[in-house]
Amino acid sequence: FTEDTFRQDIREQRSAQRMVREGIEPNITITDEDIEDFHRENIESMSRPEQVRARHILVTPETDDEDGKQQAREKIAALQKELQDGAGFALLAMENSDGPSANSGGDLGFFARGRMVPAFEDVAFALEPGEISDIVETQFGYHLIKLEERRAAETATVEQVSDQVREHLHQQRLESEVETLLTTLREDGAVEIYIN
Repeated sequence: FTEDTFRQDIREQRSAQRMVREGIEPNITITDEDIEDFHRENIESMSRPEQVRARHILVTPETDDEDGKQQAREKIAALQKELQDGAGFALLAMENSDGPSANSGGDLGFFARGRMVPAFEDVAFALEPGEISDIVETQFGYHLIKLEERRAAETATVEQVSDQVREHLHQQRLESEVETLLTTLREDGAVEIYIN
């Protein structure tokens, strides 16, 4: 590998890029009908399921025996009482939750069904925004869940995704045309192999 071979590689790359840019790309057109067909054929990937954004406070038993579970239940019940008396959920989560989201006030962000354990998820999706659950038991311990927001299921319209789909289809067709050209050049070219 020398400076001369490097320069030759660059010349060949630029020549190939110019051939693609000037000889292939101008012949690629993506119609509105192409975009609509792609949208219709890929409607599932354009859909977002119902999602909720929730916070939680998790109290994990320190031991697996009945005493450990009882202490955890008592702690979560005391936190529930504080919430009923007007304490802020996020602050209580930051100060008391054993979960990894404690630093963010228990905020779990948005999630769809199938992302959390069923017992937790069923309660979270049953709540109304602003509502706090009763105590929920999962394999991780005891939770209090507050629903912050709900997003309805939604499917992106053709208008919302047309630019991205147009770019995707353009790239697909460009790759296909380049591959076709390379296949033709290989078939028409004289190739000699000197190494076994």
